[in-house]
Amino acid sequence: MKRIFNLLQRAMCLFMIRSLERELHDQMNALGHVRSSNDFKRISLAAADTRRHLAHYRAEYTALLPVGTRKTWANA
Repeated sequence: MKRIFNLLQRAMCLFMIRSLERELHDQMNALGHVRSSNDFKRISLAAADTRRHLAHYRAEYTALLPVGTRKTWANA
């Protein structure tokens, strides 16, 4: 039962990681199209917050892996 719960938690973390990676990609693309400095600042702050959440879910996923297993991530 514990193994199934762990697998469900890892699946949820992977879903959140992928969602946050897509969100960050879209935010970076949007930065190239803004004209207002206020919009640039808001998107930059949102991207920084997204990076923080992404790091959190990556650490949570890594903590759920079996002992001796480590996942390396590309930079975000």
